[in-house]
Amino acid sequence: MNEKFLRDYNDVRNFTLEDAIESKNKWFEFLLFWSKHCNYGIDNILNLYSYNKDGLLFATFDQWNNIERRIKSGSKGIPILVNNKKLLYLIFLTLMEKMFFCGKIIINLMTKY
Repeated sequence: MNEKFLRDYNDVRNFTLEDAIESKNKWFEFLLFWSKHCNYGIDNILNLYSYNKDGLLFATFDQWNNIERRIKSGSKGIPILVNNKKLLYLIFLTLMEKMFFCGKIIINLMTKY
C-alpha cells in the first residue's frame, strides 16, 4: 500500500469526522449509521459514511456472489483497511442499492468473515 493512498484515506477520515461533529443532528446521523455497521472499526466506518451515508449493506464481491447476488457491471468498491495483527491490507466493499433480503441472510452478512 502506498503512502499516497494512506494519506488520502486519513484525509477523508478526518474530513468526515469534522463534518459529523459539526452539529448534534449530523452527529446523531453518524452514530445511527455506525450502529448499523458496528462490525467495522471507526476509521472504516468514517470511510463508508463518506461514500454513502444511506448505505445499508456492504460486502465484498465474493460475499455478494456467495449469496447469489450480482454486482452491477462497472461498480466501484469502497476501500477499507483490515488489520489481522500480522499484516495491514486493503479490501473493497460494494453496496447493493436495492435489497430484498430475508432476515437470515442479513444476519449472516453482518458477521465477520
